[in-house]
Amino acid sequence: MNRKLLDDINRKLILLLEEDPEMTDADLARRLNLAQSTIAARIDKLRDARIVVPIVDLNISELGFQTGIVEITTTRPDLILNWANKCPLFVNAFKTVAGNRLSMVFVAEDPQSFHEVVDEHLLKIEGLIGFSFSNILEWTKGLWAPLDLTISAREEPPCGVKPFCSKCPANPNYSGNIWGRSRSTKGDRGSADKKAGRTNISQSEFVSRDGQS
Repeated sequence: MNRKLLDDINRKLILLLEEDPEMTDADLARRLNLAQSTIAARIDKLRDARIVVPIVDLNISELGFQTGIVEITTTRPDLILNWANKCPLFVNAFKTVAGNRLSMVFVAEDPQSFHEVVDEHLLKIEGLIGFSFSNILEWTKGLWAPLDLTISAREEPPCGVKPFCSKCPANPNYSGNIWGRSRSTKGDRGSADKKAGRTNISQSEFVSRDGQS
């Protein structure tokens, strides 16, 4: 089992890498009083076992993203996750023991984007029983996540559900700032929300598929 690799030396090695991922083998060897070749061999074994993986993540809050968590009850978690994994604003999710509950983290440039993700996409997916939404005000240890900042405009939403979210980076009329194709939009957004019948997803609300709280 991979846990066999977690001896005292590797535990200290992993802690040092967590504190400073840019530490070189020479720095690690000096801190742990070991040969540099020993450090390199240990890191190779940890990477082969996927206990330690080299990744580059983005500091979500520093980029100006807001984050939100959607708690979902569904009979088809497979469909929900298949959709989410193609959404450029999706960060991660986890299932609970019950199997039909999902907790999903999304990023957005503004609160309206969360409404669009939920109302115009999530609510259209088969099997959804109910959901609750909360804005995440602060991550105690920060949030780093991989996001594709190279997404360009395309004809169809990458998640496969129409319409485009206004700040989806693949939207030809993308109106945000982070993906670098900002375009000004005019009009009364509140009026548009009313016409579209968007849900007011408050922090404490649970909304069932048929609209019953």
